[in-house]
Amino acid sequence: ADFTRMKTSNRYIQINFSNATFKGKTLFEKVQLNGDTDFSEATFKKSVSFKNSYFHDSAKFWKTEFYEKISFDSAEFQNSASFNFATFRKRVSFSGVRFKGIAEFSPTYFLDLANFESTNFEKTATFSKSKFKGLCLFFGAFFQGDSLFENIIFRRSVYFDNANFQMAISFNECRFNGVSSFEMASFSKIVKFRNIVASDYSTFEGGSFSGIVQMEGGRFAVPPDFRRSEFQKHVSLHGMEVSFKHPADSDDADKFRRLKEFAVASRDHDQEQTFFANELRAKRGHETRGVSLAPNYIYGWVSDFGRSITRPVGTLMFAWLIFGSVFTQMTHNRDPQGTGLFYSLSHLFPEGIPNAVFVLTTVENLLGVILIFLFGLALRNRFRI
Repeated sequence: ADFTRMKTSNRYIQINFSNATFKGKTLFEKVQLNGDTDFSEATFKKSVSFKNSYFHDSAKFWKTEFYEKISFDSAEFQNSASFNFATFRKRVSFSGVRFKGIAEFSPTYFLDLANFESTNFEKTATFSKSKFKGLCLFFGAFFQGDSLFENIIFRRSVYFDNANFQMAISFNECRFNGVSSFEMASFSKIVKFRNIVASDYSTFEGGSFSGIVQMEGGRFAVPPDFRRSEFQKHVSLHGMEVSFKHPADSDDADKFRRLKEFAVASRDHDQEQTFFANELRAKRGHETRGVSLAPNYIYGWVSDFGRSITRPVGTLMFAWLIFGSVFTQMTHNRDPQGTGLFYSLSHLFPEGIPNAVFVLTTVENLLGVILIFLFGLALRNRFRI
């Protein structure tokens, strides 16, 4: 069916294609539809094109089924556009579309590639609870109203690179199974990424955040990249979990360093310590090499990077027992074990009487000072003394 350049002049007449079935290739290119347009529950068996079309009043595509690829490229919706419960089984493109009214895709089922490159949403745009099973592209999309992308599972990668969000944006409760990229994106108001799950690489590199950023409870399989990004207000990372993968990539330490900066700025001491520990781990083999690896590993084993109270105490007790046994064996008359332990204990603390004759005594003195320091450091970090 070919409706190319079709024009309706009376806006009070409804254009009704609801429940219609289009069995062949269908063209609605460059049409001008003045009046409410209804394609609810229509079925398109073959490809369909609405390129450069103009919808003056509301456009409804409720529960519409698209079996082949479809294009709305450069179309213009002057009023509300609703695609609630519509199903796109093949590729769909809204590239360069202008939504001047509310745009509703809540929920909509995208089973293949969904292309919203350079799309302009002038009012509220809702995509909550939609399903994106294919690649999702929002390169350079412009959101002038509030945007809702809540409770969505992105099965594959999603790209919002260079997107511009003028109002509030929410991705709460979303799951990103592929790459989630927001490079060079601009956020003018509050940004919500609460309780999201990112199973692959996430990047916000070069992004600009003018409003509050909420990322509480987020879970990331790899460290998200916030390098070269700009934040003007508070960033909340409370409860965020960032897994450490082995082996670490060469830039993971830098990513953890950036996350640590956020934690310091928000005075989240627990997160600061966690990101610092992961930063030191990620340095191994990259920024930290050779003999410099030894103190890195020892610091981790003995004190969990200044976070463990039990490890220094346990190591201190172990050193006391080992050195006590050695000192007992070194005495000519084989003094009782308790004498050796008492002698060992006296050298675990700086106040003990030094005995330069025995090298082991010096070593034990050093171990005692280091382990007591690590114990105190853990107490300070735990209770922020």
